[in-house]
Amino acid sequence: MLGSAVAASLVFVAGGSSSVGDAGALNTAEVYDPTQGTFTPVSNTMASSRFLPAAALLPDGDVLVVGGQDQNGDALSTADLYDPATNSFPSGARAPTDMTTGRSLPVAATLDNGDVLVAGGADSSNAPLGTAEVYDPSSNSWTPTANTLSTPRLGGGIAPLPDGRELLVGGESAGLPVQATTATTDFYSPSTNSFTPGPAMATPRFLFGIDAPHDGRVLVAGGAATSNGSTTILSGVEIFDPATDQWSATAPLPQPLAELATDVLPEGQVLAAGGTTTVSLTDASTQALLYTPASVPTAPLAVTLRPSRSLVGDPSRVKVQLVIVGYDAAGSRSTTTRTITVRR
Repeated sequence: MLGSAVAASLVFVAGGSSSVGDAGALNTAEVYDPTQGTFTPVSNTMASSRFLPAAALLPDGDVLVVGGQDQNGDALSTADLYDPATNSFPSGARAPTDMTTGRSLPVAATLDNGDVLVAGGADSSNAPLGTAEVYDPSSNSWTPTANTLSTPRLGGGIAPLPDGRELLVGGESAGLPVQATTATTDFYSPSTNSFTPGPAMATPRFLFGIDAPHDGRVLVAGGAATSNGSTTILSGVEIFDPATDQWSATAPLPQPLAELATDVLPEGQVLAAGGTTTVSLTDASTQALLYTPASVPTAPLAVTLRPSRSLVGDPSRVKVQLVIVGYDAAGSRSTTTRTITVRR
């Protein structure tokens, strides 16, 4: 798994692994331009080779890449900053300082004030973490949150709420190899820099798709669940409504999928693409699915796949370009192209 973020119309992909596991951890990155259909390597490398990192897009267009595992499987506290203006990772005074804690598979989110929350993950012994910290780009410093998560979690998800809070969802709560999956959630409040427990999902899950449609709710799709040594790939989809503070089930995915990527389209639908259908998490899916909230007046007609394109130098990553054809609110036919980078 690798860190990715979207800067303007470009797709930035950093780190990951060139082989199974962390032994092939990468310090390289590249940028995909959907208008040209090309990938361009970043002019220099990150300060750390990292597998299972997290990434967040900053308000000024820079991308913060944090954590992950190094070639020895140790959790990293280091961070790198990608500057799209120079297509490079700056060093010296512009380089971000290290986190207070090494984390692999954390979640990261940019807050309304421009700070970045990085929470959970696993330490170097693969034990899940309940701690979190906040990065302030203006001072280039990290501040631990006032309290910890209600449940330590790695491989979970995070999504913004309309009131400025962040919702942290699910994950693995007993360490790696995967032993126990949690359905618990936490709210993070930037005003207090603290967590409060949220309502639990109906189904424990990790490695799922999560996104926030334009209607202010949070959609969680698929994933995997492990209990008593047995792992199941999930097709269930749940939606959190902050107006009622409750989860509800909606139509499931056509097939069970884990590690799927999600994105909210300008029209308001949630696009889910890629993922894996097997417990070993090794088989890649090229399926593309759309969730249409009730607030979207008309649903797209179809989703079609264009030929996939492998990223430079790393066959474990694959780009899927999707074309969504449908009608806009005025009844005119419209076409939207989306590019999703998924793990093969």
